[in-house]
Amino acid sequence: MILQGERMDARIDGSDQSIVLPVASLNFVKMAVVTVLIPVLDRIVFPAMDSWYRKPTLLQRIGQLSHADGPVLQTR
Repeated sequence: MILQGERMDARIDGSDQSIVLPVASLNFVKMAVVTVLIPVLDRIVFPAMDSWYRKPTLLQRIGQLSHADGPVLQTR
């Protein structure tokens, strides 16, 4: 994550006057996003999927979590 962070544009809104996210904090940001997404997915999204579609397996739940946190961290 550190090597990727060194090469990416770490500005928050993309303008020249924006706040730059330190590269070392990318791991913390990813873990914070995952920590917030797990209860949301477990309490809201997966029960809704159970009632609308079919019950997802554990492997499908893990895959959906990994795809859910990507767009939050990658905007470009």
